Amino acid sequence: MRMTLKSNSKNDNDFWTQLISYVNEDVDISADEINNSEHFLAKFLKKAEDDRKLLDQQFFPGNSVSVINQLKTTVKQANILLKQHGQLQTEERKLSIEIKTHEDLTETLAQDFRINMKRLNEMKKTVYYMKCLEQFQRQSENLKRLLEKNQMYECIGVYENLINLTEIIKDTSSEHLRNYSENLTAYWYEQLKVKLSVRMEELLKSIQYPYINRTSASILNDLFTSYYEEFKQCFHLILRIRLPTNSKHTDTKSKLRFPGWKPLPLFILFLIQPLKKRFLFHFYGDKKTNNMAKITSWIIEHNYFLSVKIQPILVEFQYSHINAKIEFIRGLLELVVAKIDSEMTFVLTNTTTFKHYVQEILIFSQRLYDTDCDYPKDLPSCMNLLCDEVIFEKWYQLEQDTAKVRLREIFQSSTAFTSVYDKILEKTNDDLKIPECAETFLTLLHAMEGIYLK
Repeated sequence: MRMTLKSNSKNDNDFWTQLISYVNEDVDISADEINNSEHFLAKFLKKAEDDRKLLDQQFFPGNSVSVINQLKTTVKQANILLKQHGQLQTEERKLSIEIKTHEDLTETLAQDFRINMKRLNEMKKTVYYMKCLEQFQRQSENLKRLLEKNQMYECIGVYENLINLTEIIKDTSSEHLRNYSENLTAYWYEQLKVKLSVRMEELLKSIQYPYINRTSASILNDLFTSYYEEFKQCFHLILRIRLPTNSKHTDTKSKLRFPGWKPLPLFILFLIQPLKKRFLFHFYGDKKTNNMAKITSWIIEHNYFLSVKIQPILVEFQYSHINAKIEFIRGLLELVVAKIDSEMTFVLTNTTTFKHYVQEILIFSQRLYDTDCDYPKDLPSCMNLLCDEVIFEKWYQLEQDTAKVRLREIFQSSTAFTSVYDKILEKTNDDLKIPECAETFLTLLHAMEGIYLK
């Protein structure tokens, strides 16, 4: 029976279109075959049977019995795996317990190790401590032996080793060892300083130092030439002895209260000592010889000795950074400032005395900066005392009161507005109008400029 596939509805057309596409996937069908319904259905059934067989092969490659056996085998293997998993969990718990036990044991061993290391470090520190003490004792004994034999060069060499040891252990945690080393070094510093001070005092007397009466250069040259080698050797030894860095000894600290004041070199202390006796004689007590001009005259009188004799020795021994003249002035200034500072409490309570002290300090400072002394203006001086807060406030108030009184006197004078040049120049008031108050005021300003701006 032949029939033509026709459809009047849209849904029927979609169905037949999908059906034809399904059959045409593997076998091409012509239009005549599509119109032959029997032939088309045969093709369709054959295509469906082929697809069923293909699905059976994919999902059931063998018979049903083999599939069941495979499932049983799979279940059995799964049970075995579950059992093995349980055994592994048991083993894991056992291993965890063993690991914890080993960790506890390891922690105990580590704690014991740390304790032993701490003890070992303490023993090591003790050994180092004893070695340091032994070194200090040995150096101290050597210094004592050499000093008794008056072998000063060897003494200074051993002392330098002692300083190096002290500076090496300055950051040690042992406060006792640090204090012991500093005290021992300070002790031998004092011993060497006393020994060298005696020798330097003898040499200074031999060259007739200090030079208060303006000793001529020729006489000084003759004296210095005779003792030059001895003086240079002693001077070199003095330059070599020093205190350790950051030492708390009094020689390394300024006794003055204003900042910027450095400790004086040891050789300056020796040079200042003879002048210190004269300073105490002239400036302490009620003597009328306490004239500050003496200080500047001492500086001028020793200028040749310091610049021509001492400075070349400093350069020769590689201490050119030290200016002998400036350090000498600083040594004298320390005496002056200490004297003024000791009396400042009383001076502040007495206006008249305070005025006198201020004037003396200003005049003395001006002389220091003159060409003869040539003291650098950027270094501390007596002016630093006047810059103290309490003293400066007193000074400022005093100057203010004095200026007010002086200005009142100037402008309240009966001749304040009278021309000062009328009689001198024989001019009338209309020709030259310079009143007395203006002239006096300018004179006052010039006087203040002369005091404060030099």
